[in-house]
Amino acid sequence: MNQFLRFSVYCWFVMMMQACTHRWAVNEISYTKIAAGRDIQSNVFYDSLIAPYRHHLEAQMNEVIGFSLVEMPKQKDQTETLLGNFVADLVFKTVTETLGLKADACLLNIGGLRSSLPQGNITRGNIFSLAPFENEVVLVEVHPNTVKKLFLYLAQKPQPIAGFSVNMKPDGTILELKGGLAQTKESYIIITSDYLANGGDNMDFFKESLGIVATGIKLRDMIIDYIKMKKEIQSILDQRIQITP
Repeated sequence: MNQFLRFSVYCWFVMMMQACTHRWAVNEISYTKIAAGRDIQSNVFYDSLIAPYRHHLEAQMNEVIGFSLVEMPKQKDQTETLLGNFVADLVFKTVTETLGLKADACLLNIGGLRSSLPQGNITRGNIFSLAPFENEVVLVEVHPNTVKKLFLYLAQKPQPIAGFSVNMKPDGTILELKGGLAQTKESYIIITSDYLANGGDNMDFFKESLGIVATGIKLRDMIIDYIKMKKEIQSILDQRIQITP
């Protein structure tokens, strides 16, 4: 933990302890500019205060929760990635199989996956680095017309998907479609994150949703629980998204 972070945690700790026994009123505010650099020295007092919490946190983050048979690198501007397939598949399986909820597909965003997963031991800290945000998994009900906009979006900006595969032209015209979205239905259920359901990453089509159901489970927690359950994980590329000129 760097010096600035230790100092910040110490300040927070002191304020919380004082807040428990005193009522404070702000009479005056002043500040002094302090350069944050390598010359900041460790303070033995506040370092000793936060040491037990730091050790506890480090122990949690270093906990090995599973083993990956392959490296899953974070890659951008790819039609399909091992990392994206792995996370989308586990989310789809968890929601439909473990939670027993009905859904036709899963759509996430590669930008929400912030780091690679190494081959070998996977720690809790690896998953916090992978999914550092507090995004929750939700189910969004959408009209067939919204699904057409979803395909157009994917044709221009491929993202992690599960539950279906599609071959389409760059304008979103479907050449071949398999899986849940291939069925003719009055509406479809898409698993995604609350961030994307609210139009994040330019997924404005989700704003046309017919309804949203929250699972109450963070994406990060869902990944951790899945890996702890499976113990051994892997991922493959299976051409679930193809763009044909």
